[in-house]
Amino acid sequence: MTTTSPKTIIKADISISKKYKTYLAICWISILVVLYCMAGSSGYFEIVFLTTFTPCLVTICIIYGCFLYPISRCSLELTNKGLSGQRKKIFSTIQLQLPMDKIDNIMVIENARSKSYGGKTVSIRSASGLIKFPWVQNADEFVRVTLAEIEKYNQSLKNVDKNLVSAIAGNSALKAQPQQSAAQKIKDLKELL
Repeated sequence: MTTTSPKTIIKADISISKKYKTYLAICWISILVVLYCMAGSSGYFEIVFLTTFTPCLVTICIIYGCFLYPISRCSLELTNKGLSGQRKKIFSTIQLQLPMDKIDNIMVIENARSKSYGGKTVSIRSASGLIKFPWVQNADEFVRVTLAEIEKYNQSLKNVDKNLVSAIAGNSALKAQPQQSAAQKIKDLKELL
């Protein structure tokens, strides 16, 4: 028995838009410049700069560790077997291996928060719950292709069901013919006696 590896159909582009990254960089650089100028205008440059720069640098590191780093570790892809991927949060990781027949619904959510980050949220509903993947740049295309593949999968299941029903009906017709001919033979034998 051989198993085939899943073939990737489409991958979700999970990232923050370049526009938002530029916005973050400009904000943090301007804050550092203001702090540097404030520290330079006072006579106590080292003390003021260290007491204001250090908390600002720590804040930048915390934001990167809690927000930007997990985004770069998320993935979502549609294969011929179903959806697979992972969503990294601050202290946990969600692994997703969802076959086609277990997907109840997949949708795109666009709100003010996701607009500001330059992406949309893809929500996947299954019997086990709702899983959201934010910051998907190609969300509309990903959902469209996924829904088309689910429809193709459901159509192939219907074709298999029709073939199975016709095969069962064909077998029952074959079984019915020998019973009729056997009954006919018995009737003929009774007539001979």
